[in-house]
Amino acid sequence: MIQETTLKGFRLRIKASNSNVTGTCYHLELFVPGGKTEEYLVDCGLFLEDDTLEYNGVFLFNPKKIRAILLTHYHVDHYGQIPIVYEQGFCGKVYSSEHTIENLKGKAMSNFFSERRARPEKPNYSEETTVKMIQNAQALAYEKEYKLSEHVRIKIFPNAHLRGAVMFLVICECEGHKIYTLFTGDYKVSKFPKGLEEYRDVPISIVTEGTYGIQEKPEPVFLSHLDNAFKANHTVIVTATGEGRYDAVLAKLEEAKKKKIIPKDTIIFVEVKRASVDKLNREEKNPYIKYVSRPDEKRLAIYEKRPKVIIVNTRGGVTFFMQEMVSREKVTIFFTNYIAPANRARIWINSSKQDEIKVGKESFIKHAKIIEVRDFCGHAFAEDIGKFLNNFTNIIGLFIGHGDKEAKRALVPYLAKYSELDRNIVFVLRRNIEYDLMEKVTKYYK
Repeated sequence: MIQETTLKGFRLRIKASNSNVTGTCYHLELFVPGGKTEEYLVDCGLFLEDDTLEYNGVFLFNPKKIRAILLTHYHVDHYGQIPIVYEQGFCGKVYSSEHTIENLKGKAMSNFFSERRARPEKPNYSEETTVKMIQNAQALAYEKEYKLSEHVRIKIFPNAHLRGAVMFLVICECEGHKIYTLFTGDYKVSKFPKGLEEYRDVPISIVTEGTYGIQEKPEPVFLSHLDNAFKANHTVIVTATGEGRYDAVLAKLEEAKKKKIIPKDTIIFVEVKRASVDKLNREEKNPYIKYVSRPDEKRLAIYEKRPKVIIVNTRGGVTFFMQEMVSREKVTIFFTNYIAPANRARIWINSSKQDEIKVGKESFIKHAKIIEVRDFCGHAFAEDIGKFLNNFTNIIGLFIGHGDKEAKRALVPYLAKYSELDRNIVFVLRRNIEYDLMEKVTKYYK
């Protein structure tokens, strides 16, 4: 039987705000002897599923009591509600890697104006709030320890989910007793960070993700399908929605050029948000990469006669190009993001040629070839997560947060068996269910 901490009243309570994929947010409440408490957040993202939109701006904590926000990466389902937390009284700092913080600062004001256009009568937060967030965003160095209070220290470690993504190690300490908790964020397999090695054997709780559940890791197929598309003289469209996701596609296209799968002078059009297009074009050194945003620019990309690939980086862009291209012959459309079972894109992919499909509010007859590939997935598969966990010898609590409900449930027995963990310490995080993390044990608390 694992013994509990000998320091009574010392515990870290964790509560998730989401049960499904989006709206990722973990509320941490540290209790120390004497009745003192400290509160922190790890991520605070927007809810995007139709049945969860009502949770946006409705928090399970008091924003005025939060001391700091630890941001794992710059995706809207992880950062999108941070301005609303400020609007409702949060006054602390937001911590992450330099790249993530620069993205947060750089796009904060354009995001505010998008918010104001969407809700002109009553936006969820003000311009003054946006400025406050920009001024309070602080970059951290990898593997360096930072003290947030007398009882809380943090470290960040690299995560391959996307550029600038991090894992957070939170160390709570009181009278020589320590509680270790690692938040992997949306985890992508990479080399085990050297700085984490010193924590291999400590009693540790780990909060990770379960996007793909127990799906087997697929073999890379993008280049072979790309080869077939160019040999058939197809227009190629690659969807890579989400901040920074198109970087991996660009790198793979450069590899395709080196392998002579596509011509060296292939033009690559990257559809991005309007606020960033001018800056990206000014800074781009490669003459064969063009960033587009306005409808006329996107149509010119479609009508370009030279060999080309169009990378689509926004959800609105996906709708635009699907409406323009799905009814055309000699078109191959690649979907590279994770697609949930209920997502409309899943219907598009599974439909046969000449089926009628709905894009936006209109219906179209499908003639284009639509292919789903996993080469660019920013999430780890079950075996990858298991291998990561096996670097630790003393896991006292494993929590699966981000991901589809059914996928996460399926992952529980798999990870317990793969990593030789007691099944009773592996949990699926659900909205408003609390857990107490202590020095040597984890307890369920509702």
